[in-house]
Amino acid sequence: MAKKRVQEAWGFGSAAVGLCIPLGLVSRARASTVWHLMKPRLPTIWLVLPVVLAAGCSAPSKLQDVRAQVVSFDACEVGQLPPGFTTALTGGGGPISWVVREDAGAPGGKKVLVQESADDTSYRFPLCIYDKTIARDVSVEVKYKAIAGKVDQAGGVVLRYSPENFYVARANALEDNIDLFKTVNGKRLKVAEAPVKVTGGEWHTLRFDAEGPHLVVAFDGKVVIRTDDTTFAGPGKVGLWTKADSVSAFSGLSIKTANGDSGAARPTEAAAPASDLNAEFAQAAARKKPIVVFVVESGKSDADSEVRSFLDAPKVKAALAGMTPILVDLKVSRNRAVVAHLRVPDTPVLLCLSSRGVIASRDTKALTQDLVLKRIGELERQGPELDAKLGSLEAALAANPGDAKKQLDVADFLRAHENAREAVPHLAAVVQAATADAALRVRAWVDLARAHLWIAEPEKARREANDLLTALGPTVPTARAGGNLVLGIQDTNGKRFALARREFDEAVRAAPDSIYGKEASEELAKLPKEGK
Repeated sequence: MAKKRVQEAWGFGSAAVGLCIPLGLVSRARASTVWHLMKPRLPTIWLVLPVVLAAGCSAPSKLQDVRAQVVSFDACEVGQLPPGFTTALTGGGGPISWVVREDAGAPGGKKVLVQESADDTSYRFPLCIYDKTIARDVSVEVKYKAIAGKVDQAGGVVLRYSPENFYVARANALEDNIDLFKTVNGKRLKVAEAPVKVTGGEWHTLRFDAEGPHLVVAFDGKVVIRTDDTTFAGPGKVGLWTKADSVSAFSGLSIKTANGDSGAARPTEAAAPASDLNAEFAQAAARKKPIVVFVVESGKSDADSEVRSFLDAPKVKAALAGMTPILVDLKVSRNRAVVAHLRVPDTPVLLCLSSRGVIASRDTKALTQDLVLKRIGELERQGPELDAKLGSLEAALAANPGDAKKQLDVADFLRAHENAREAVPHLAAVVQAATADAALRVRAWVDLARAHLWIAEPEKARREANDLLTALGPTVPTARAGGNLVLGIQDTNGKRFALARREFDEAVRAAPDSIYGKEASEELAKLPKEGK
């Protein structure tokens, strides 16, 4: 098909429509057999011949030759990822799920693409990337509907994507705004924001244009963000995006690129692959081998590079012979989620664990080869003792599974060794035991909320604190004190000092002589004076 030269703003303000012709109809006689075989497996791709209705509505774009396509999911298998797409995850949280679902009311066809996993990890960004388009100057428009989500109800369009690096324009039905972000080496940074009413459960149109440094976002046909940014100047892929527990649907994906604008996606610095710590820990337990975890971030500092070199040192290699060494590189953003439960705010870090994952030691300051060797020697002696103690507590619990005190004995041991994630199910079991002693339930509930804070799950911590206040707060003063203490600590961490002060005050009033009331009083004394 010959190129068609058009004079339009190409999505930056001029009015144009497309005459859509299914690819399979361009030469029906010649392509019918091939199309029949492809149709059940491939998304429908439309070729679009732009037709100018009103040239000159705004300054024309430098782009004159435009290629366009509309990707439909109607021919795709329900419950599967569409062909031509791959998934990715930036940030943390559990598995993602991008699948085709039927939706007779969708504006772009009878089937839609849905991200339906609902992990409520806040810093979690599921992506679905269309691998067949690589471009610098590109316009992507999609129909978007927020279906569900307690933490977020967000959906967005990704441009100039390469792993860990891309722009995303997103709409959020809980926040009623449109944001333009850039993700740089897995870290999300805001570029611009616009307050816009985004209704959940309804279809909206989201368009994201990039031409050189110029970035434009439109919502339901109206431009809401127009800005410049030069962070990603080269070509990349396009895709779709959600956040946290957002269940979001997308339909009618329209992509326009300049003819000839394609090539390799923006390269990124090589980094270590994401480690599956759970699998590594399970294998270590089966082999009864202690675990030594080195956490670094490539390119961040000389100290990180030096720690990586320890793994090649002959003495360290010899000392690790009977252990399970694991290197986790935070250059890959997903690895931040991998080690979140180990609480790694900065690098480098050396963690030594027993074969069953009990943390024996943690070093976060300047690491030397001698210190690494010392910790490995200590682990060799202490690891079996830690495993034996944990085994003894678990055996006592197994003999009395309904004993809340024995659940707490296991949880206390784990939390004492900073194994907060492993303590969570034991604490939750006591919280859910309605017949357990109220004092034990309050203690377990507060410890459960604090465990979630420790492993970087603040939304879950707040939820547990509020649930405690709702369930036991009306009748148990220590429940009100404990719940408000946790909320106050969380709001202090978020620098919401006025709110934290009210929560600590409430904890002190509820039970001033309890451990929670006394701690709240201490926290109050640490807060900045009002007005600061």
